[in-house]
Amino acid sequence: MTKTEYLKSLNKSLKRLTKQERARTVSYYGELIDDRVENGISEQEAVAELGSTAEIAEQLLNDAAEQGNLKPQRHPVNTVLLIIGSPIWFSLLVAAVVILLAVYVVVWAVIVSLAAVELSLALTGLAGVLGTVIYIGRNAAAALLLFGCGLICASLALFLFYPLLKLVKQILRGTTVLWKKFWNAVIGKVGVKA
Repeated sequence: MTKTEYLKSLNKSLKRLTKQERARTVSYYGELIDDRVENGISEQEAVAELGSTAEIAEQLLNDAAEQGNLKPQRHPVNTVLLIIGSPIWFSLLVAAVVILLAVYVVVWAVIVSLAAVELSLALTGLAGVLGTVIYIGRNAAAALLLFGCGLICASLALFLFYPLLKLVKQILRGTTVLWKKFWNAVIGKVGVKA
């Protein structure tokens, strides 16, 4: 058996180790073979002296199991259950995403409604104050009432403007934070698999 064949076989036998640990172990055994070849032993003899890859892998996997460094084994039963259960879990996942999206849309619909109320109060206040000019000559009491209502509406618009602006900023900030957390979780899981 050549060095390359031996190291490939060892790498296959160590699939339950992490990628880094597997690469470190294969590199170590490659260096052992190279050292023996430098000492004048042929490559096949150096490989034969190390022993079978199954024995080495068994020992390394046992050591890794004692240290808790093994990747969890995937059982075919889990994969089959995942596939068979996909009509249920996928439907539930889609429903959850749709519900979250609906809640998000409702929150923004409330904010748009509040903004519309804010705008209508501001416009009503402006119309009330400007309407006073029209009614001042015809009916002083109506003009005064219109002026007072206009001031009240304008005051409410000013009073509600900053809380509404803060609410919008908080929702945008919260949305950004949640999106980043979600994206990092998704990218993190994809990065671990790769």
